[in-house]
Amino acid sequence: MNRRNTDIWYKQLKWGDLLIYLIVVAVSVAMLVAAPGMLTDASVANKPLEAQIIVDNKVIHTIPESELIVGGSWDFEAHGYHYHISYEDGKVRFEEADCPDQVCVRTGWLSSDGQISACVPGHVLLKIEGRLGGTDADSSATYDEPDVVIQ
Repeated sequence: MNRRNTDIWYKQLKWGDLLIYLIVVAVSVAMLVAAPGMLTDASVANKPLEAQIIVDNKVIHTIPESELIVGGSWDFEAHGYHYHISYEDGKVRFEEADCPDQVCVRTGWLSSDGQISACVPGHVLLKIEGRLGGTDADSSATYDEPDVVIQ
């Protein structure tokens, strides 16, 4: 009978195996220690609310917090499609678009940091960054709304 198969598993490890295990554990611990600082970046949490309209990875228009609260609209054209963006009370949306799928219009109002509405045929993104009033808590967020509309 082969004596090696009956040995305890860790006795079969070589020094290189142990070194790799130690490196993996050390990197894991370092990432765990660094993660809270990366997740709670104070500069992002205190950034004032703004909406960006992006076409082909270029910001073509920015709506600052003061305009988002007062309300208004903005019309533009991208890749042959016409868009009507409306905003009020710190929220923004695609109100009208003549793109074929209308996913951007059906996405609805955006009001929280990181929310995005996209029109793929027109290569357009409507993106919210920051928080209303630059506060840490976003009281206007509702969690019963869909995150994504898929057709």
